[in-house]
Amino acid sequence: MKASIVGPLGMGALAGIAGAAGAAAAGWPILGCLAAYSLCGASGLLGGAVLNYRLVTAQEARELETAPRSESVAAASAPRRLRAAG
Repeated sequence: MKASIVGPLGMGALAGIAGAAGAAAAGWPILGCLAAYSLCGASGLLGGAVLNYRLVTAQEARELETAPRSESVAAASAPRRLRAAG
């Protein structure tokens, strides 16, 4: 796997801090700020993981398209014709 966990963790931390800061600016009590930190952090973490997965799969697809195909792979993916037995 080429992806790293650092990106989603960073997005989760930034989203959590932004959520807590927004809740504090709105005048929420400390428990509300902690709840906002948890919810925003979790959504940032999941969003970062999804984004990371999509980037990696797109990169792997580009690598497969540009990679030279060997004869065995070309033969395996070539259309096959069925012959009637008889």
